[in-house]
Amino acid sequence: MPFFWMAILLFCGCVVSLIVNQAQSYQVIRGVSITGLIVFAIVVGHYMLRNDPAGLKWFFIGVMLSRFLCIFVFQRSVEVAAVGSDELDAIMSGKLFWIQRIGALLTAPIQAFYLKIPIIYSICAPLFLALFSILISTSGRSSSLIFLGAAVMVMLGRKKKVSIRAIGRHFTLYFCFVLVGIFIITAAYQWAALNNYLGEEARTKYEQQTARGTGVVQLLIGGRGDSFVGFLAIADSPIWGKGYWARDTEGYNERFLAKYGTPEDYEHYMNFRKYLNSIGVFDRGIPCHSHITSFWLWYGLPGLLFWLYIIYIVFRYLKNDAYAVPQWFYWLAAGVPGLMWHMLFSPFHSRVELPLYVVGMLIARAVRLGKYQLPYAMIREIEEVERGN
Repeated sequence: MPFFWMAILLFCGCVVSLIVNQAQSYQVIRGVSITGLIVFAIVVGHYMLRNDPAGLKWFFIGVMLSRFLCIFVFQRSVEVAAVGSDELDAIMSGKLFWIQRIGALLTAPIQAFYLKIPIIYSICAPLFLALFSILISTSGRSSSLIFLGAAVMVMLGRKKKVSIRAIGRHFTLYFCFVLVGIFIITAAYQWAALNNYLGEEARTKYEQQTARGTGVVQLLIGGRGDSFVGFLAIADSPIWGKGYWARDTEGYNERFLAKYGTPEDYEHYMNFRKYLNSIGVFDRGIPCHSHITSFWLWYGLPGLLFWLYIIYIVFRYLKNDAYAVPQWFYWLAAGVPGLMWHMLFSPFHSRVELPLYVVGMLIARAVRLGKYQLPYAMIREIEEVERGN
């Protein structure tokens, strides 16, 4: 219920923000539909998992199949934006397209049948995808980190309750290792990019992104600057926000680039702005390439509180509840690196998947506390793994 009420608060924050900022009709429709769908997805997700937790595997199979079936019917906006075309051939030629499809194909069996899939496959599949992502595209670094994080989680947790529970017991130690690992991975990426092991395109991109410095923060700003621009707008209206997909009428992007960007970045943006003006587009949306930034900017303070609550649920799950439902370990625990990255550096589009994900963590907690009992078939499957069968 707290998660449900947080979603209701988010919806109310959206409505208030739209009213305060005198939003246009399309902003009202989109903002209300997104926040409303989150509320409905929580209810439906809870109904699904509470009544048939074993049936969740078919959801994962369906998601994987839909990624391929929808190629010829729908094109997701993120793919259209990545290649700058809505033509099917152009979208299918995009490297991001194949990273997502191959990733879905190889990981769906692990999500659906984690305890039945050999542990070596559950480790090697995400490791292969991490290597594939970093080698095939200069934009595959985030996907590579996400898959690498999933592989590490499987190595730590494996399948038995005792090894999964150890993650919670040593949670602080593992968290410190993650922080150290970020700097190690950053240094390894810098070395590989500068020595052309990732290709000339990756080297050029790295040099552009580190023109103002080579630290982790400078690298993030250089590669994910859109995730930070929104904070300038949030500072002007931290309580009410700016409304769904607020337009940049105050020049936040120019101010950010003038302070943190390179002269080339600023020149490129201004040229693009002139092009938009020439076709009749005089203002753009405020960049907020982040779940947290966009929700806070669009829906006001309730948007921030919504994600802070989810972060709390995620860390509590890893520390206390992950071992309760081992069948969901890859989906939930190994999915944490991806969720954390997307919360910080990706636009929000998981309107159904995210509520279901958080509900899964809450169901796992209910199992651990004895408030909900898994079906006999799932309990037997867990016992067989515990016995080593």
